[in-house]
Amino acid sequence: MEELLTDIRPMRHRVFASMEEGPACASDDADLRRVHDVLNQVLAIEMVSVSRYRQHHSVAEGLNLPVASSKFLECSKEELVFAWTVANRIQELGGEPDDRPSMVTARIMSTREPLEQFEQLEMMIGEDLFAERVEIDTYVMVATWLGDDDPITRSLLEGIMAMKERHAEDMRDLLVWLNEQSRD
Repeated sequence: MEELLTDIRPMRHRVFASMEEGPACASDDADLRRVHDVLNQVLAIEMVSVSRYRQHHSVAEGLNLPVASSKFLECSKEELVFAWTVANRIQELGGEPDDRPSMVTARIMSTREPLEQFEQLEMMIGEDLFAERVEIDTYVMVATWLGDDDPITRSLLEGIMAMKERHAEDMRDLLVWLNEQSRD
């Protein structure tokens, strides 16, 4: 315990010296420019997810499938919160969130098929499940890359990953529901 207490004075000095930087607590080891770039890629992924879920919500609503429609809308709203959270973190770290459509399109890691390709609910759910799994794997890589260099951003991504796992479970459950509906 004495070692901990003796470490507090230098820590207080570092905190006081960096108070002008605001609430961000990025480690000195983090390459902030690279973190900004990576987080802007995460922001692009989230913006595409919002768009995908909104599109699938509209199609499911048009097909009069309220169970699927409401789940897509719920996921879309949560994905938008993720995007705002990432954008806020970029700003906290002194960067600028770049959510311009041209930049989002340039950064996305998956392609979107035109709407007419997804008139079947099973295909839409499959796309969402696939995308969630890819996003989870991507965020695991980013969190691993961050390591202890930026524990706050890593923790933020781990929280988003937990919700994305829930989205993937929801999509799997929708597939089960759809299969049960087709048997009836």
